Amino acid sequence: MNKGNKLYEISGRIIVYAYAGFLLIPMYFIVMAALKTGADITVNPLGFPSKIMFSNFSEAFVKGNLARCGLNSIIVTVSSVTLNILSAIIVTFGLHKLSNRRVGTILYGLIIATMMVPGVGWVAYIIMMQKLHLYNSLLGLILPSAFGLPFNVFILLGFMRGIPKDFEDAATIDGCTDFQDLFYIIVPLVKPALTALGIFAFVGSWNNMFGPLLIIRDKNLYTLPLGILAFKGSYSVKYNLLFAAVFIATAPLVVLYLRFQDNFIEALSGGIKG
Repeated sequence: MNKGNKLYEISGRIIVYAYAGFLLIPMYFIVMAALKTGADITVNPLGFPSKIMFSNFSEAFVKGNLARCGLNSIIVTVSSVTLNILSAIIVTFGLHKLSNRRVGTILYGLIIATMMVPGVGWVAYIIMMQKLHLYNSLLGLILPSAFGLPFNVFILLGFMRGIPKDFEDAATIDGCTDFQDLFYIIVPLVKPALTALGIFAFVGSWNNMFGPLLIIRDKNLYTLPLGILAFKGSYSVKYNLLFAAVFIATAPLVVLYLRFQDNFIEALSGGIKG
């Protein structure tokens, strides 16, 4: 390796590490604030805590009713991810089968074009939930997840197009139906993409505040974002408990990402290649 390439590599690493450090700054402030007293945050908002308060986490968990909120978030998130991935698999497989036909190209173009449509129509969404008697219910948060198709289709179709045609031909010769072809041949081969898309859907549903804020009124149906928002009072905010609650809600996402981080790169590269 010549000096120019080595310098280029070192510069690139420095930029990446600096950017990674920059992204960790918010987490640093969350952890520090979660371990301080309320007075300590006011006096020394940026520094280390003068007294470490691990009790903030248990107090936030109890006062914020995070057990109930967490259970609601788990129900909504797991159901949403399942519905999201299942609908994406079925739609993408249909497009994959029509990939050599003009109608398949047109349908794919229309689906991808919806990615450019801004997220509007929330008033209509609320009215629709009321008409369907899904207002103020967890089911009203779960069902819209089936419509998050464009990005999922873009990624999955890229993977499906990369599967050798001989695999599907062999399955057809052996007497496999389209259903068997999908779930015994296609799905196992696109598992990395499904894992990554599942994580994307999980993060989106877990962090979703706008949807619950619009249609949930019963405090027993609050998800974690609404439970955390409840720490903000009309006249005061207990920032130490607020940040402790944020840390509790964020921890599962960090663990999930660290466990499946390789799938993000593999899924994105497969989708772009396709």
